[in-house]
Amino acid sequence: MGGPDVFGGGTHMRSATAMRPSRLIFLPGAGLRQLAQQVPDLAIGIIDALVFKARCYSAFAQILGTRSVAQRLVQLLQHLAQAYGVKDERGILVAAAFTHADLAALICATRQWVTVQLGRMQQEGILTNRSGLMVILKPEALARELERGDGR
Repeated sequence: MGGPDVFGGGTHMRSATAMRPSRLIFLPGAGLRQLAQQVPDLAIGIIDALVFKARCYSAFAQILGTRSVAQRLVQLLQHLAQAYGVKDERGILVAAAFTHADLAALICATRQWVTVQLGRMQQEGILTNRSGLMVILKPEALARELERGDGR
């Protein structure tokens, strides 16, 4: 979860909610640094995790700064499909649960607006969204949504 001060040296507070029973390991920064020096695969894993986070932050900054709210929602859905997508017989399963409030917070919109837009996309057969699990049924239609960008 840590970053950018993976090895300590800075103060940051994080919170998280487990979606299912989980086991966690806390590694203090100094201990993690020592392990990374001894286990090259761990160091590579840490770098990969930081690259993933940097891509997410960069994508969100780009979305927030250059797109309408409708386009931000579509780009977020595309990003989630790319980052967490698993091929499914119906389309692309986003293998991470997000509430409408989560999605709204990420794109600076209201939960109600996101609910309406996802409902419309579901009615149009672009995606399904039940219990926080989303399947993108028609990725090409999602791409057309981005071009249109009107959030009708």
